Amino acid sequence: MKYIIDKNIPLPLYYQLKQIIINLIDDGVYKEDETIPTEHELIEKYQLSRTTVRQALNE
Repeated sequence: MKYIIDKNIPLPLYYQLKQIIINLIDDGVYKEDETIPTEHELIEKYQLSRTTVRQALNE
């Protein structure tokens, strides 16, 4: 469950995505000075709206 969005739990989707990104950084999947996936890539991968992805990235 570490890297998946669960639309059936009460946690907001943007928060779940934010936590996934943080976990990926903490686990070394994304290294320092390395870019994370683009907004569009995150939308496609996690099947989320642009607004949700933007909110997660802004936080």
